[in-house]
Amino acid sequence: MRFRLKPIVISADVEKAFLQISIQPSDRDVTRFIWYKDCTTPEKVNGNVTAYRFCRVPFGVVSSPFLLAATIQLHLTQAQTDVSGAIARDLYVDNLITTVYSPEEGIHLYKEAKQLFSDASMNLRDWTSNSDKVLDKIQEIDRLPSASTKVLGLKWDSKADNIAVSNSINEKSVGPVTKRSVLNKVASVFDPLGLMTPSTLQGKRYLRRLWEEGLEWDAPLSAPMLLEWDNIQSALRQTTTVTIPRFIGPASASQPMSLHIFTDASKDAYAAAAYLQVQIPDSNKYTVNLIFSRSRLTPSANKPSKKQSVTIPRMELLGVVIGFRMVKFIQSQLQLQNNIPTYLWTDAKCVLHWLTTPHHLSTFVANRVKEVKSNQQLQFRHVQSQDNPADIATRGLQPEELKESSLWWQGPAWLAGDKEDWPTGKLIVTQEDIAEADKERRSPLITIGNTAAVINDSTETYSLQAAEQRVSSLRSLLRTTAICLRFIGKKIWSKVSSSTREKLRPKIPLAAMVFDDASRTKYVAASDLSIAEKIIIRQHQRQNFTDAFKAIDSGTRHPLQDQLGLRLDAEGLLRCHGRLDNAQLPEDATRPMLISRHSKLSTLIIRKFMRVSFMPECLTHLPRFDRSTGFHKGGQL
Repeated sequence: MRFRLKPIVISADVEKAFLQISIQPSDRDVTRFIWYKDCTTPEKVNGNVTAYRFCRVPFGVVSSPFLLAATIQLHLTQAQTDVSGAIARDLYVDNLITTVYSPEEGIHLYKEAKQLFSDASMNLRDWTSNSDKVLDKIQEIDRLPSASTKVLGLKWDSKADNIAVSNSINEKSVGPVTKRSVLNKVASVFDPLGLMTPSTLQGKRYLRRLWEEGLEWDAPLSAPMLLEWDNIQSALRQTTTVTIPRFIGPASASQPMSLHIFTDASKDAYAAAAYLQVQIPDSNKYTVNLIFSRSRLTPSANKPSKKQSVTIPRMELLGVVIGFRMVKFIQSQLQLQNNIPTYLWTDAKCVLHWLTTPHHLSTFVANRVKEVKSNQQLQFRHVQSQDNPADIATRGLQPEELKESSLWWQGPAWLAGDKEDWPTGKLIVTQEDIAEADKERRSPLITIGNTAAVINDSTETYSLQAAEQRVSSLRSLLRTTAICLRFIGKKIWSKVSSSTREKLRPKIPLAAMVFDDASRTKYVAASDLSIAEKIIIRQHQRQNFTDAFKAIDSGTRHPLQDQLGLRLDAEGLLRCHGRLDNAQLPEDATRPMLISRHSKLSTLIIRKFMRVSFMPECLTHLPRFDRSTGFHKGGQL
């Protein structure tokens, strides 16, 4: 990416780089290998086999690149000059690719770099540059013969100073077209800067279809799919024909710059595109050029019913997230100052609403909003869809059309003008936009170990299965639940405004009683344990008797209503009604709460009363148990 930032490029190569590094004599034994003097008679061993060892770092060993890089970096660090620092930053294994502002800087760099590597017994060769003045000072023997070369996989014409992506799709395929060969061709387009993202999107979507249809790796494609693949492959071949100017940065270090990120999403993909804006000296005009882009396909699901599990607003948020991460990546690669103006543009009103709303959001949205808002220097703006270049990356475009797209290469036209011509950024939000954004609104979620309490607009839910499985007695379960609820009351409930507490109290009456008590008392009270028991039983019932709850809510009949006289009390508990309804006894005795016999909770209750009555399990009888709970099919216990 730094390759495009300055006017003059200089590149070179370290000649036989690995072989210039000697291996310590004590380490050479680990590079031993066997060599046959006469390979035509391998059965002969005596006098035909010789053992050799490398004295230099061999090519192909896993550690060789590290040894080369560490050796060169140490040598350059010891030099402690501006040129050695620039080389250390811009050296990739054995390739030097650096940029300068003037030919004089380039000539100085060439001379000093030659001397630095000569002192390390290395030779920099294959020098090339887009500056004729620099080339004239490079010795003929050191020059690269051709004007066309590759720079980290990108094609670069040093005469025209243009770059293009490279691929190997022109190679003829052998055998039938399969999912394996399609993957090979799609992955062969090398585009690290994302310059051709709209043209490579179609191939990625096609490959995903092959996965969704469950094709085997080496199964031949059908005739209709082959026809579609031929069109896609033809478009991928044309990506190499699109050439763009290499230089997009300032002519001098003093020119003001800014960074603009555009994001968008569609049903197929979400994307972000970054543009570098450089002010033209002595004017209010700017040059704007694409510097980097990235796209991702929408998450795929095996079942068609789950295809839309990630909504378009969430996809828009994912686009903003990769745009945010792109800012950090570009700033680190270009070594831009943190104070450089940075803007993130999106056409998603719901995302901008999430970034400013004080309300609690769903976990998926809240985590990503928190990440995006962590950069205080980033300015968020709204852009119309027709002016959003990232929209092209989510829809896809053929190479011949992409070549002529000024929106993709230079961004919206107003970005090259004065800042006063930019969109005002005033967001016109409709009720539909607010309703769409509010679908992700949630009430606070408090998680304590394996116990979670969620307060929302319709009900209260306490997920206590994990705690239920980890305890050995009912008393431990009740105390654990009560302590967690009291903790929530002290740390969360006490900090909520009184109006909010009064609004939530009717919806969570049981929990609210514990929350209020926690702020007044220091220890767990008997009332807290009683409430904790009801909360546990209610959650147990909702998990084990879901059909009964649905029947009661819908007004239909359920078999348990006829068998046990099930009714829902004021606290949301299923109680069994019968002939004892009018008896002068406590409610827990006349209308016991329903418990499933196939649960850990029923086991804990039984154990509790076995201990109380000092009875072994084999002598336990159902009538001896607590009258407050009724076991479903208890006669089979």
